[in-house]
Amino acid sequence: MKKIIVESSEPIRLDRYIKRVFPTVTQGVIERYLRNGKIKVNKTKVKSSARVKTGDEITLFAELFQNSSPARNFSDSIRSLAMKLLGEYLLLSTNEFIAINKPDNMAVQGGSKISLSIDDAISYLNITNGTHLKLVHRLDKGTSGVLLIACGHDNAAKLSEAFRNKLIQKTYYAVVCGRPKDQQGIITNYIGKDRSGIFEIVKELKDGKRAETRYNVLKENDGYSLVEFKPLTGRMHQLRVHSKILGCPILGDIKYGGLSHKRMMLHAKEIVIPQEVFGNKIIIEANLPDIWFKLDI
Repeated sequence: MKKIIVESSEPIRLDRYIKRVFPTVTQGVIERYLRNGKIKVNKTKVKSSARVKTGDEITLFAELFQNSSPARNFSDSIRSLAMKLLGEYLLLSTNEFIAINKPDNMAVQGGSKISLSIDDAISYLNITNGTHLKLVHRLDKGTSGVLLIACGHDNAAKLSEAFRNKLIQKTYYAVVCGRPKDQQGIITNYIGKDRSGIFEIVKELKDGKRAETRYNVLKENDGYSLVEFKPLTGRMHQLRVHSKILGCPILGDIKYGGLSHKRMMLHAKEIVIPQEVFGNKIIIEANLPDIWFKLDI
């Protein structure tokens, strides 16, 4: 049993703080220990998303340290993914961050049913290369496109604050079923979650969080449309829910009413980091996957 007293300049997610202390521990290990009550905060069982602050006491069982050893064996799939982050998937590398083109069907973070994630590959790179890479945002498993990974705590804090203050502009492309009634517009609503875990639109602020998306129909053909989405807020599943609200769910997004397809046709096309974050304006773009052009939209 080990006890750690949190030291942090601001509240931070529990899983992220644990990775600061044990940089080689994967998200999957953390989730498993939390479910089994082997990691507690102030003697209380919590989730990985719980925020800890200075003075909080984290209690960890001894087995966790075995998983945090630098000698821990990484699987071949993790090693391969790590190399792809710095090679095949790499869009841009700076002193402050790297940007990758995340493929579809690839989880960003681990979980109970996830055996391989971007976060696992980051852990491998940090222990083998001596880097301090940090996730600062996420994409759904089925979404491809631009993903930023910060280099070090300070740059992670700058990017996280920029996302929080809505300074970073994101553009997504989606193939949707049908055509929206209007060529362009803004969807504004509140997104909540029902008992089945599916996000829904709610009317009252107390039941959900404000979600706002600007959209523009770029092309249409044969019952499908190519739509540009610019989320003005960053809610979970926001674009998927708002596509459903338009009456045109994303192709391949069965959860929200889309037709079955080889993949969910949602792609993070571009991220723009303004000058005030790192001193100069940075535009990162990820080309559309080949499967987009096979639909001839």
